Amino acid sequence: MTLYGFDPDERPDIYGKVGNSGVSIATLDDMKVLYSGFDLCDPATSVSMTINGPAPTILAMFFNTAIDQQVEKFSKTHSRQPDAKQLETINKETLSAVRGTVQADILKEDQARTPASSPPSSRSS
Repeated sequence: MTLYGFDPDERPDIYGKVGNSGVSIATLDDMKVLYSGFDLCDPATSVSMTINGPAPTILAMFFNTAIDQQVEKFSKTHSRQPDAKQLETINKETLSAVRGTVQADILKEDQARTPASSPPSSRSS
């Protein structure tokens, strides 16, 4: 599961945790399914993700998903794939248009999902 940095298909111990915390994204196709139906470049769309260790990978998948959406939009409009120069333009415009935040606070995430084994002791004054 994404939160743990493991592919749920390969780890039965992780598979049982899928759906308990966030969304499981193990592949680029998972990311594309998650955002299908959303135009990630629409000015009204902003995506905020709270992720930890796999943050760079998940962010790269997000950018690739947004680019693929725009390539698909171009292909439908022009009835062909973009050439190299058009693809470069799509890439630049997409990366400047997507909006949102990525919070990769590993300590906070660990504390949020791991219950304290014992409460902190109270100080006596």
